[in-house]
Amino acid sequence: MKIQYVLLAAALCSAAGGAFAQKKTKQFVLEGTLTAGNPDSVRWAYTDAAHKQVVVVKAVKDHRFTIRGNINRPGTASVSFVFKGQQTTDKHVQSGKDYRVFFIEPAAMKITGDATALQTLVLSGSKTQQESETLEGMLKPIDDQSTALRTALKQTTDTAAKRVQRAEIDKLQEQRNKTYYAFMLEHPHSYVTQYYLNFYMPFYSTAEIRKVYDLFTPAEQHGLLGKAIGETLRGMEAGAPGQQAIDFSVRDIDGKQLSLSDFKGRYVILDFWASWCVPCRHSHPHLIEWYNKYKGKGLEIIGIASDDGREAAWKKAIEQDGIGIWRHVLAGVDQQKVMQRQPNPRDITIKYGVTALPTKLIIGPDGKILARDMGDGDQIGKELEKIFNN
Repeated sequence: MKIQYVLLAAALCSAAGGAFAQKKTKQFVLEGTLTAGNPDSVRWAYTDAAHKQVVVVKAVKDHRFTIRGNINRPGTASVSFVFKGQQTTDKHVQSGKDYRVFFIEPAAMKITGDATALQTLVLSGSKTQQESETLEGMLKPIDDQSTALRTALKQTTDTAAKRVQRAEIDKLQEQRNKTYYAFMLEHPHSYVTQYYLNFYMPFYSTAEIRKVYDLFTPAEQHGLLGKAIGETLRGMEAGAPGQQAIDFSVRDIDGKQLSLSDFKGRYVILDFWASWCVPCRHSHPHLIEWYNKYKGKGLEIIGIASDDGREAAWKKAIEQDGIGIWRHVLAGVDQQKVMQRQPNPRDITIKYGVTALPTKLIIGPDGKILARDMGDGDQIGKELEKIFNN
């Protein structure tokens, strides 16, 4: 699979870490004992029972601390330590620097280890964390091989050798994806499964995702992550080749009304992209080539950008890439609704189950989807050749 940018799943996993089957609010208690290091305080960030991000700062006394909070389902939490002289802003925790993530649940939990070496920390009392560690154990041999290959790749100057090493790394990534999937099938009711399935949906087929999703209980399917997975899955199924394309009607970049149904009778490429997506921008020369080659034979392109709230960057990218020769609209992504998992019927990416950028679809004159491709559009190019040169 080509390099992609995960569109919504990553944000959801981090922001809605406590999303599973609805349950009565319960309390967790975390008892910390540090075997080394002498921090002034501990910072614990998690999502509470009301789906709000909570950051707790507690003083560490005699290498010990206690944190309590309310959650009603498994979720994720990050822990970091603040030492004398360090700043204690929320930005420190949210920046991704010097913290460790654990899977927590409503239970009495304990955390032990060296505050100066976060990889030594051990969380006990959480079944969900144990399941995560089972997955980590399954992945470790693959990750060790991948790390060794990446180190060798940096040191290699021979072009042919680099090509072989990259191919081996790609094979290991495929093996890693298969390992995740095997875990999901073996542990369909684990929150860890929903967490990673939501994150890695771009790497699995619709049938593979459906197989895991159908193993969820009704309560799990109606939890926050279950709803997100189900919504995206239904969009992927609706946006699969052979299906009738879902109509949408929005204002384009010039303020003119644009409806997909207006293009019936022509071949249309839907190009899901964003100004901040490097692979998307790299694919634009291919689109320009195809458009110039086939526009006289009935090809149209509609650019659908996930740049809502970044209109200036969107318009600048269109100008820089020279793609103003076809119609452009915003996808209708509302990040606040995404984070809170609220319905958003305006979001075209949801309608088509777009999980990664770039994603391209070809729609035939009868309104049926002929091809779908994530990446630089190799499949789209082949389909266009078949359509217009046969």
